[in-house]
Amino acid sequence: MQKILVPTDFSELSESALKLAVDIGRRADAEVYLVNFMDHPFGPTFSTTGEIDAGGSENDLYTLKLARKNHQRLAEIASRHGVSVKVNYQVYDEDFEDGFKKYIREQAIDLAVIATSGEESADEFFSGNHTEQMIVGASCPVISVKGDYNDNDFKKIVVGIDLEHDDEDNFLQAAKFLNSFAKNVSGKLHLVHVADLDSDKAAIEKKVKSFVDKYKFENYTLKVTQNDDKEQGLIAYCLGTGASMLALLTHASGGLLSIFTESTTEELSKRSSIPVMAINLHNI
Repeated sequence: MQKILVPTDFSELSESALKLAVDIGRRADAEVYLVNFMDHPFGPTFSTTGEIDAGGSENDLYTLKLARKNHQRLAEIASRHGVSVKVNYQVYDEDFEDGFKKYIREQAIDLAVIATSGEESADEFFSGNHTEQMIVGASCPVISVKGDYNDNDFKKIVVGIDLEHDDEDNFLQAAKFLNSFAKNVSGKLHLVHVADLDSDKAAIEKKVKSFVDKYKFENYTLKVTQNDDKEQGLIAYCLGTGASMLALLTHASGGLLSIFTESTTEELSKRSSIPVMAINLHNI
């Protein structure tokens, strides 16, 4: 893992995401890419120190001033946080929804980190906001963090394991990333499958162990817990064991992405320091 993207709108939340990215970057010896996505008419070679044609419109002049201001703000933020990690910065000439996809491809980004307020309703939390857009569209894992980020030891990374899959799921690549991430941050994977209460636990454990072996997870513990509410079962495990991070393997719609129900959001808010990593199995 070498490159970590942090989109910013210069809010306190965005700075919280940057703190987390810098923490990961310091442990993994990775660089951070702090990017303000801003659609403007000056083209991909535009420089904030350049000029525009004399015939530029009043709106162009305003946009130029805003781009320069944003570039200066990025420089100041990067200077504050770039002591232990190199923080690159850029005003990227696309809006967020289209821009982050292109940027991730162009720069070969390995991980994206984004902040969320956690104040959205259950329907809004993963419906139409930037966090959802990144998880659905990003070709790399996405970590979301709620509220102000405090230092994390990353010792216990809980990974929700769902045996349901389709032909587009790339579990092998997801496992490879999680193995590498845990090694880089000196953490351990805690693989958890939530089975129904009336299920044959011994039989489920064999299936899950076979699944884990097939996709070559490393340095892990494996736990099958039973709860008819899979979301609550997973969250209860996280809260009960002092998890440092929760990782979800998703299909971007359905599967464990449904972990973000209203009750789950409320539980996560009790542990606002827990970052949540989502790996879109169709994109990675």
